[in-house]
Amino acid sequence: MSLTHAFFAERRVAKLPEIDGIEPLRIETIGVIGGGAMGVGIAVSALLNGLDVTLLARDPQTVKVAFGRISRILGQAVKWDKLLSGARVCIFSHKFCTATDCATFARVDLVIEAIFESMEVKMDVLKKLDAVRRPGAILETDTSYLDFNMIAVITTRPRNEVWLHFFPQPM
Repeated sequence: MSLTHAFFAERRVAKLPEIDGIEPLRIETIGVIGGGAMGVGIAVSALLNGLDVTLLARDPQTVKVAFGRISRILGQAVKWDKLLSGARVCIFSHKFCTATDCATFARVDLVIEAIFESMEVKMDVLKKLDAVRRPGAILETDTSYLDFNMIAVITTRPRNEVWLHFFPQPM
């Protein structure tokens, strides 16, 4: 009985009158800020779903460590037959890049902030991102307990901001 309920609930959600006539945004490129476990997990999930990803970290050493983690995870995906070897090569040659400068995100469709839980640091990073993101780009912050309303007031386009909490799945 519960599966039937879930099935019909999913169908109803797609037909909300509030979203009638609204064209969904096309997301093809994302920027992920943060080279820790959460940022790496988000980047891998996006890459495995065909998105172009730029991962930004605070310094070259953090970028190197994050790149190594992503390489190992995608290597495991190949080993477990979840990803073709050629697809892994394609990801690293065409779909994935790293950076240490926020200006890199001037052309992405979605920016996902996945740094540690510090309101001061998040606000500083989001102000910098707000200055460089293109019109219409979505700015997402990943937090489990910080007040998103305090974060949203520091940027100039709160209509293009969302709060999410990711739980990346282990490979």
